[in-house]
Amino acid sequence: MSELIEKGKQSFTAAEDAINKGYYWLACFLFHQAVELAIKGLLEITRDEHPYTHNLVELLKYFNPPDDILTCAMNLNPHYISSRYSLMSFYSRNDALNCKKNAEAILKWLKIL
Repeated sequence: MSELIEKGKQSFTAAEDAINKGYYWLACFLFHQAVELAIKGLLEITRDEHPYTHNLVELLKYFNPPDDILTCAMNLNPHYISSRYSLMSFYSRNDALNCKKNAEAILKWLKIL
């Protein structure tokens, strides 16, 4: 298994911990990271390389995902930047749980979770 896939799994677990601690902005960032790292790990296995982008939709296109998975990726994409540069109070528990739902759907589709 790719080390990036393992980092993705650990990022997912860390995101769940962040929710429990009330660090909702961090959870959203980490759910995005979990998916990004897992996809890049799969691309390393299947293509020996991965593109240098944080755009989950672009990364997923290598796997021909269904529209609902692309929608999950579109929902997660903004959190790579906005979670780090907005006020912490901008994020709520509901935001973090929505990010978890989207990340979980993608990772299950990729057979990582």
